Amino acid sequence: MLPAVGQLGLFWLVLARAGGIFAVAPLLSAGNVPMPLRAALSVLVSVAALPAAHAPSGGVPQQLLPFAGLAVREVAVGLVIGLVARIVFFAAELAGGLCDVQVGLTLAAVADPLYGEAASVLGNWLNLLATLAFLAAGGLELLVAAVAVSLRHLPLGAPAFWGGGAHTLVAALGWSFTTAVAIAAPVLAVGVVLNVFLGFIGRAMPQLNLLQLALPAQVLVALGVLLFAMPLVVGAFSHLVPETGRWLGRLWG
Repeated sequence: MLPAVGQLGLFWLVLARAGGIFAVAPLLSAGNVPMPLRAALSVLVSVAALPAAHAPSGGVPQQLLPFAGLAVREVAVGLVIGLVARIVFFAAELAGGLCDVQVGLTLAAVADPLYGEAASVLGNWLNLLATLAFLAAGGLELLVAAVAVSLRHLPLGAPAFWGGGAHTLVAALGWSFTTAVAIAAPVLAVGVVLNVFLGFIGRAMPQLNLLQLALPAQVLVALGVLLFAMPLVVGAFSHLVPETGRWLGRLWG
């Protein structure tokens, strides 16, 4: 017999879902967020969201194996919810990666201080900028509220979720790529024009060493364009939190 029954059993199921969300959600899943802190936040949010939880239609299983199976399912539901939010946030880093490919900074990859992985220079910069915009717009509050909202719209043990969840994941990934291209569009366009211009210069003056001229020119022009377009970039990042809420709403809409 499982000792955790009734409200305690519900708490463990809610904790399983909250843990799945926070394991992959943006910012909270960063490598520099200590695991005890993440676990403590999951417990606190689960306690706060417990009133929104309802027992599965068949009740909380009182046998170990059925309860473990239901807990694993709730972890998977939380992972899907967290991945949707993470994919939306990924647009910022992808935009920087596209800019780096255009200007030739891919060889200067640095360690991402948030996730501890190799990241492009501009991707790392835009990712940190998006993090500040995400925090300022209430991104963490949205992730915490997503636990209670998901319990209301996707009750514990509710069927018919995976098809819609997979479709939303794929659609969010497409949106993320489209948004990243839109954010990086000024640098990409100016980079193409600059490459064409340098090509004409190379044909007109073949004695010039374009390999030494092209990379500094591309980097300086890309940084200048990004600084000039910074208000537009920050404006795009400020919409990450509303877009995250919209995509999460599609999971239970």
